[in-house]
Amino acid sequence: MKNDICGNREGGSIRAIYTRQEENSAHSTEKKRTGLAKAAASVMLTVGEGIEGDRHGKNRERQLTLLDEGTRDWMQVQMTEGLCFQRFQENFLTRGLDYAVLHAGTRICIGSAEIEITQKGKKCFPECGRRQLGMECMLCGNACFAKVVQGGTVKTGDEIRLSDISVCGYTAEGESRYSRQLPILGLGERGQTLLRKSSVLVAGAGGLGCPAITALAAAGVGRIGIADGDRIAMTNLNRQFLYTPEDIGKSKAKAAGEWVKRFRPDCSVDIYEFEMTGENVDRLAAGYDMILLALDTVKARMVLNAAARRLSLPLVDGAVDGFYGTVTAVFSGLDPCLACLNPQGKEPERESLSFGPVTMQVGAAEAQTALLYLAGMKKTGGVWNFDGKAGSMEKIPVKKNPDCKVCGNPV
Repeated sequence: MKNDICGNREGGSIRAIYTRQEENSAHSTEKKRTGLAKAAASVMLTVGEGIEGDRHGKNRERQLTLLDEGTRDWMQVQMTEGLCFQRFQENFLTRGLDYAVLHAGTRICIGSAEIEITQKGKKCFPECGRRQLGMECMLCGNACFAKVVQGGTVKTGDEIRLSDISVCGYTAEGESRYSRQLPILGLGERGQTLLRKSSVLVAGAGGLGCPAITALAAAGVGRIGIADGDRIAMTNLNRQFLYTPEDIGKSKAKAAGEWVKRFRPDCSVDIYEFEMTGENVDRLAAGYDMILLALDTVKARMVLNAAARRLSLPLVDGAVDGFYGTVTAVFSGLDPCLACLNPQGKEPERESLSFGPVTMQVGAAEAQTALLYLAGMKKTGGVWNFDGKAGSMEKIPVKKNPDCKVCGNPV
């Protein structure tokens, strides 16, 4: 049965299939990886297991190995062998597949199964003879690891098709959705993979939530939860750009979630059409890597701030009033939390004013702060003030309150 999302874009074929079993030693109950590779005419791929009985199967992210036959031929004629030449055994030897277009997140359809590339290239060991001599190794750059995302049968000679939908946004032609951000120093494929594997719960889909959700989805975050009990009103449309007049009366969470699904079909979206409260927040937030606040009341912020501390989750908060705004990041117990900054939980004396360009910039700054953390590029939190008139953002000095009832050590 052909996978519906795979289209007709060919990417080569399966030249040979190999499995290597873990064998029990005759003198020990321990399993040893001494089994010889065995050729197979066909194999069954299973989600969560890879090839049944194969030694790679229990590795969550490296269930399968792929290698181009040109690389295997190159290895066999080298006078100086690499350490892994005899150790490495591919499950699928491929012909005609362009490995240059493969990246972590690329999805490939083979037979009736679908797999996702989880790693391109493999680590070279310091004791490798070729490495010690400064010699190149095609194996290090071209070996690929993958996991099964749809089970099925794969046979020798099966056509390889590149999926029309890729978890990390890579098209079948190999042009990445993220090609303009992957070369950024400090991000790269590692950071992009971290974003793909990350999840963010966004509380609020209004003036701050719209730009934050857009930026998180555009950057490649793998899972986004959207919680908001409000419905779209005409007064929202000066700043909440995910909605149109036709959406008035609709659920913000649902409308925003449906937009993400259209924009990023590969993104997992959770829609919560209700407010987060002290009764439900722990249950909802526990499954995410981060909480991003886009709320308009201090009371709601404090509820989620306390939950983030209980669950040891990083939190990013934003607030605006007219031309001004703030972004607060609480990444660890060393950072001052929202209760440190507002111990009494005092609400503003009047309703905050919202100017579209300011909410867009502050919401985007929230997302940027979150993305830097999730991609492993930022570990320290803080508070930043945004001045829309001056067009500036400045980090302000704040200290953790040792007597804070949420994150401190009150006597």
